[in-house]
Amino acid sequence: MQVATNNRLDKGLYFENLDLLIPWNTSLRAISKFGHPQILRHSKQRTDAIWKDVIIFGGHKLDIKAMFWRTLFFDRRLRHLYTYLSSLETVEQLKSHLDNYFGVTHKKKTISDYEFYYEWTVDKCKVKVGQGDRSGSYYYLTIDK
Repeated sequence: MQVATNNRLDKGLYFENLDLLIPWNTSLRAISKFGHPQILRHSKQRTDAIWKDVIIFGGHKLDIKAMFWRTLFFDRRLRHLYTYLSSLETVEQLKSHLDNYFGVTHKKKTISDYEFYYEWTVDKCKVKVGQGDRSGSYYYLTIDK
């Protein structure tokens, strides 16, 4: 399997089922024009945009969240996307799929006995799939520009 040309991560994240590219550096003000995400304001500093049941990376259906921060160092532009995964089995399946999809092998990084991630560098972006630990294990996918 090869990465579709409309799925170049250096441009943004492509939602296959919507035939829609969400460009990096999109402002919070403009993000609602891209697939009509649910907007959740957590505080004056943080707002999330959430797309439900989108398909990315050759067929994976996920809820994708974008965090928009307004601080001294951040200006509410899209630079980070993430989702929580259901299980360690899902992490392992996604790892195998992404090795094939991106055409490059992951790098494994171990943080502690309970935390690790697999990482791909694609089109100047970092894609990570892993397990974290905050009073119990959780599983995640993150995409950073």
